[in-house]
Parts: sequence; C-alpha cells; structure tokens
Amino acid sequence: MINRAKQIGYYVFNQWIKRYERYLTAGALIFGFIFDSFTLTQIDFLYENVVIVGYLFLGMATILISALSARGKLHGALFERVGLLAPIVLQFSFGGLFSAFLVFFSRSASLLASWPFIFVLVGILIGNEFFKERYQRFSFQILVWYVALYLYIVLVLPVIVKSIGFGVFFASGVLALGIVALFIKILKKLTPSLMHELARAPYYAMLLCFVVMNALYLFNIIPPFPLALKDAGPYELVVRSEDGEYVRKHTELSWYAEWFFRDLLVIAPGGSAYFFTAIFLPSNLNTVIVHHWQRYDEVANEWIDVATPSFSMRGGRIGGYRGYTWVDSVVAGLWRVRVETPRGQLLGRETFRIILSDVVPTE
Repeated sequence: MINRAKQIGYYVFNQWIKRYERYLTAGALIFGFIFDSFTLTQIDFLYENVVIVGYLFLGMATILISALSARGKLHGALFERVGLLAPIVLQFSFGGLFSAFLVFFSRSASLLASWPFIFVLVGILIGNEFFKERYQRFSFQILVWYVALYLYIVLVLPVIVKSIGFGVFFASGVLALGIVALFIKILKKLTPSLMHELARAPYYAMLLCFVVMNALYLFNIIPPFPLALKDAGPYELVVRSEDGEYVRKHTELSWYAEWFFRDLLVIAPGGSAYFFTAIFLPSNLNTVIVHHWQRYDEVANEWIDVATPSFSMRGGRIGGYRGYTWVDSVVAGLWRVRVETPRGQLLGRETFRIILSDVVPTE
C-alpha cells in the first residue's frame, strides 16, 4: 500500500513538473533577475560573492549528480526526482549567474562601446529558457558552466590581485580553463561510462570563447570592470570646499530649454569649462582615469581632440572617487568628453554645447 502511494505520488509529481516546467523556469528567471538587481551592489562585498559562488557550486553539483544518476551510479526515488529536476535546477543556477553578470557588467559598461557584449549577455539570459533539451548533453552543460565561471573570475580576480588590465583579464581565462579541465577529469573518473561523451568535451568551444573574449577586451568592447561610472557631467565651475565636498556650478535653464539643451554651458570669453566624474572602484585598488575632451568641427564634420587630462583615483568610496578636469580658453560650439581608462576603454561619454557670454555663474 505504501509503495503504491509512493508510485502515485511520484507519477503526480512527474506530471506536474512536465506540465508547469516552462512557467517554473521562466518565473525563477524573472524573479532571480529582479532579486539580483536590488540586492547585488559591489563585487568586493561578501554577500555578492557568496551568491555567485553558490550558483556556481549548485550548477557543478547538479551536473555531477545528474551524470551519476543517468549512468546508474545513484539509486532510489530521491535521485530519480533529482534527475527529473536537474534541467530546471541548471536553468535556475545559470539564470541566476547570468542575471548577476548582466547587473554588474551593465553598471560598468558604456552602451556606446560595449553593446555587443551586453547584447550577448542578454541573449544568454533569455536563451536560458530555450536550452532545456541541450541541458541533457553534458558537453553543453560544461560549456555554459565554463562561460559562467570565466565571467565570475573576470569580475573577482582584479579585486584579489588589486590590479586591472589585459594581463589580469588573460589570467582569468587561463584559470577558468584549468578549473574546468579539472572538473572534466573528476567526471571521467567518477563516471567511466561517460568517457565517450566527455572525450568530445567542448574544448574547442571553450578555447574559441577564450580567444573571442580576449579579442573583445583588446578592442575595448568588454567594459573595464570593476570600474563603474556613478556620476558625470560638464559644469561652468567646479571647486572643492574645505570640508572635501565638490561645489558645482551650472546655469539653470527653463524646463523646455533643459529638454532641448540638456547640457548647455555659459562661459565668459576666454574662460574655462569643467568636467566632473564620480567613479566606483573596489577598495585597495588604484588606477588612472582620462577625460578625453573633444570639439566638433562643423567645417571638417568631425570631432577634434582638444585635451586628454588624467588623474589618479583610489577605490573604496561607495559613491565613487570624485575628480574633475578643465579646459581653458574654450570656444563656442558642440563639445564632448569621453571618460576612459589609459588604454582607451570607454566608461561613459557626455555631449554638451558651449556658448560664450559676459554673464557667468557666480561662486
């Protein structure tokens, strides 16, 4: 009687999962992304790392348990249910991982330069819902887990070594490849019957991902994480007060003028224009920020480089490290400032118009 009840219960559970699986995974994906957006703040915080590492271990454990279960290494009703739930658990863990990566990388990225990379992350996150059948293939599971591991190491390694740059980014990919190779070796040892499938493990796909990621970094398409632009804008005057705060002056416009001229600076002839930024960087990590000033030449129909002043910044301030630069003897016209790393990675860009007038802001 008890066995009969268990069989009925398992059948009902099985049918319920099959019927509502799409809604369960989609709901988990949406909830996970909203939850990550409100709870994940800085990659150097303990909570954020616990969450992401937890997702990675959940995905790895699910791949391992489903492999053992599928090859008859694990027996019992519990493991039968685990095998049935494995695709959903994998979708949940991968969805949580890539939603977290999208949150972090989009905060650090300028869409003007990094939209292809952000588009790929969005595609992986949405496509996670349609990968159910491929989740039955261990080679595909390992490939997706490798990409997730790679992205996490890219985020956290600069915080650990207290440095950013291509060398750290390259080392992230090498470390991810090493960890996944070790995981595949463990799988082969625990499940000899998987030798044939794991012999075709996605090494070429992982190597291709490694090459493409490094190429995207060299072409400044991947955002310069862990830097994140918190605030940026042009001003007619920026001064630092005795208490360490920055006083910024900007001409107040009517609402309709603000609509058409979001950033309009009124500068006295021969005067200076200022540009202020606040950029987040994790604690104990220092770097240099460049303000790339450009003026639009209407005759040549192109942007002309005017100045590239830079300043050092220190990490740790939640609101971002604040700094400003200025250009003297500006001329009227359309201007823009590109906020960049020393190697040209774009954090953000602001375009504004300067007009010359004897009426200047008062301090």
